[in-house]
Amino acid sequence: MDDVLDRELDPELQLELLKLEILQSLARSERALSRISECLADQVEASIRLAPGSVPRLQEYMQAIAGYERYMAERLAVLLPAPPVKRRRIGRPAPPWLHPRLSR
Repeated sequence: MDDVLDRELDPELQLELLKLEILQSLARSERALSRISECLADQVEASIRLAPGSVPRLQEYMQAIAGYERYMAERLAVLLPAPPVKRRRIGRPAPPWLHPRLSR
């Protein structure tokens, strides 16, 4: 994708391609974090049975991973447009509209 970004392109298209590349990178990171989380969960399960004292250390790792995932979500939120804000209307609501055939 780098060769596409190097060519002379419309700046808006370049921005969209860059966003796509960042999203692909974030997706790879999320998959890796998911695999790490699954492995840690397996370790926690085994540790509870074999060495209950090691569980707090594994919990620290899980908290670190959760913090990283929050950070990734915040970075992703910067790339995505914010949802539109609904304006609140003040005043009396209009009467319901009924088709003339139904209002008899």
